[in-house]
Amino acid sequence: MSKSWEFGFNILSVYHNFKKNPHWGINLGVSWGYRSFNIDGHHALLKENGTSVFTAGNEDISYSKSRLRYFYFRIPLSIEWQTRLNGKGPLFFAVGPEAEIRHGFRSKAKVNGSKKTIDKGLNGRPLGINLLAQAGYADLGVYMRYSTYGLFEKNKGPELYPFSFGVCWYW
Repeated sequence: MSKSWEFGFNILSVYHNFKKNPHWGINLGVSWGYRSFNIDGHHALLKENGTSVFTAGNEDISYSKSRLRYFYFRIPLSIEWQTRLNGKGPLFFAVGPEAEIRHGFRSKAKVNGSKKTIDKGLNGRPLGINLLAQAGYADLGVYMRYSTYGLFEKNKGPELYPFSFGVCWYW
């Protein structure tokens, strides 16, 4: 899969620092967003006989610009270290687990040149646990996220463990 992306918003974020060492603390939050995984080649994700599979086009059906999409709620719990540099914004590093509630799985593609929703549901695993690492300074940061649970229910789809990285804007 290439050219995949995600977009999300933090709805709530609370931070509590440890009194004995104010550089360390715990961060808890809630975020909502959307992920889109582009599928390379002339394949689409379809449900066949109760199992989600990548299916190649044939002489009658041509797939292009295929993608798997879903919405999520995430609840990260991180341990964080931060300090202020030169009296300006904080420099921080955070790491921890993140619960992910997934919903609205959809397989979309151009089928013979027309955009279509091919399938819904797709045996997507509704709950997952991610490992999240973040670092940043002032209003900008970077993150890496790895899904420790597969994207699909066991034996009902391909074994995919998404890994993502990106840029964050804190305001």
